[in-house]
Amino acid sequence: MPAHRDWHPCNWIWNGEHLAVIDCEHAHPGPWHDDLHRLWWQEWHDRPDLFAAFRRGYGDFAAEELVAMRDGAVIGQMISIVWADEHADQEFAGRARARLREAIAAA
Repeated sequence: MPAHRDWHPCNWIWNGEHLAVIDCEHAHPGPWHDDLHRLWWQEWHDRPDLFAAFRRGYGDFAAEELVAMRDGAVIGQMISIVWADEHADQEFAGRARARLREAIAAA
């Protein structure tokens, strides 16, 4: 199954009826939950209500899915740190480092 791998609102174009997705440079086959990593660490991080709404629509996650999603999100944070350092985006790097510390503390 294809995964976009940069799935978040900045890459969605909604015209009120149809959704289009842009910025597909990282897309390739992978687990479906790869597209939830950014949502997990950004949009859902301080908004458990959004995560709850997603789960109401999607259904609850199996325990293995939750572990895989969290693990993949940790890898995504490490990739984000490297990208942010390479692009001198200290704010983005700082946010990724903070989320990585949270994940390590929760493990």
